[in-house]
Amino acid sequence: MSQIVEKARLRKQLLDSRDALSLDFIKIASSKIQDNLRKVEHYRTAASIGGYYSIGSEVQTQGILQEILNAGKDLAVPKIVKNELVFKKVSRLSELEMGNFTIMEPKDRYETVKKLDVIIVPTIALTREGYRLGYGFGYFDRYL
Repeated sequence: MSQIVEKARLRKQLLDSRDALSLDFIKIASSKIQDNLRKVEHYRTAASIGGYYSIGSEVQTQGILQEILNAGKDLAVPKIVKNELVFKKVSRLSELEMGNFTIMEPKDRYETVKKLDVIIVPTIALTREGYRLGYGFGYFDRYL
């Protein structure tokens, strides 16, 4: 079986399992992840952070994004522009609109950010070595 086919099979299996989780479980897990994120030195000391607006059964990131803004840090959220991922600075979550893939993203007019101290990346799975399995479109892989 080719690596592409194997990744697609694994991606579907993991997403099906994640989609079966209860909303209560997702909320509890998201809160624990946010608590753990606060303990990471690079996150605590970062002045500019890129973070995605979660959808479906993903880790709920809205609380994390709001916490970044409340702390006075620069927040940038990803947007697909001409088939490329860019991060645009936002000052309020209400500045986001429905975009590609039915994901909330910044409006075109917002400033594109070239350098971020930390980026929070959507992930389906990680290996023990830290390799990430994403959704298979490659946007974050190409950006990073």
